[in-house]
Parts: sequence; C-alpha cells; structure tokens
Amino acid sequence: MIIALFESSRHGIIIGCEITDGVFRVGAPFRVISAMGPDYAGFIQSMQVDRNPVKEAGKGRQVGIKIPDWKGARLGDLVEVYEKT
Repeated sequence: MIIALFESSRHGIIIGCEITDGVFRVGAPFRVISAMGPDYAGFIQSMQVDRNPVKEAGKGRQVGIKIPDWKGARLGDLVEVYEKT
C-alpha cells in the first residue's frame, strides 16, 4: 500500500510503500491499483530502504520505489508485485 509520495529530483515520483505480504525484488513486475482498478504497470527498477539501495525487501518493511514516467499514484493505492507465468 502506498503510504507516502515524494518528488524525484529527476522525472517521476518515488512511492513509499509498506509491504504487507510477500517480497519485493528489483526487476520484478508490479502494478498500482486504485479504487477504480489498475492504473499503472511496470518493473521495479530501483528500491530503497531508509535511503539505502536494496535488491529485495519482505513483509513488514517500508520501501521507496522510483516510478520515472508516471505521476498518478495516490496515498492508499495498492502496489502489487507479481510473477509472470
């Protein structure tokens, strides 16, 4: 779930997320889902925990994910990481 939004010094935004289940990994596909349905889909290009770059984070962690080409995220939107089959 999105708990914070930050302006990126370069294009786009950084979404602050709390991981409630599973694992987020750099390179994994994800989507942002609002009350109206899916809004955005992409891949995790970079992720930070406490301003430190990480490759993976699990349940209970708060992470920042940079989205370079979209600014439509809102607080409370769901972030879902999934595996392609």
